[in-house]
Amino acid sequence: MKIKTLAHFSAAAACVAVFSASAFAADTPGYVTDTRGDIVRSGFGLCWRTNSWTPAMAIKECDPDLVAVAAPAAAPPVANISFEADGFFDFGKSSLLPDGKRRLAAFAGALRNSTYSKVMVTGHTDRIGSAKNNQKLSQQRADTVKAFLMSERIDGMRITAAGKGSAEPKTGGSCTNKNRKALIACLAPDRRLEVAVTQ
Repeated sequence: MKIKTLAHFSAAAACVAVFSASAFAADTPGYVTDTRGDIVRSGFGLCWRTNSWTPAMAIKECDPDLVAVAAPAAAPPVANISFEADGFFDFGKSSLLPDGKRRLAAFAGALRNSTYSKVMVTGHTDRIGSAKNNQKLSQQRADTVKAFLMSERIDGMRITAAGKGSAEPKTGGSCTNKNRKALIACLAPDRRLEVAVTQ
């Protein structure tokens, strides 16, 4: 008789628990919560789902296997390389010099032996000359580098070439030389090629 009484008590307690749980407000969509907003759990530590629960409402705390894994953040560049343009081109020109070809060939060789998804080539000029001409020259230089990399068996579909003209100088307003030759030398850091390789 005692065993039967305990069994009845356990069943009644379970019914009360189910009834009580269903009476709580669902502050977390799809799950029953108590008056404090905490998720109600069974004696086995499982969350109580409401009748309106759907897999889309799953939360990691209760249904970790149903929660979609967040997409990984965009891969950062694996290499950011800046080449001074004076070693690659004559002043005001966009044809590669022999030393520039040698350095780019070495870069392409290293690139072929690595894992990457894209290569961004950006050309920059100094402020000497008109903004229009500088923009044109910077784009031509970037295109020249892209074409050379393609000749070194780098997939052209993965290479983007862009020119920024003189819009992003490194020297700022520090070069105030009135002598043209001295000014050109001072502005050398502005004339550059930047290559970003992303996985």
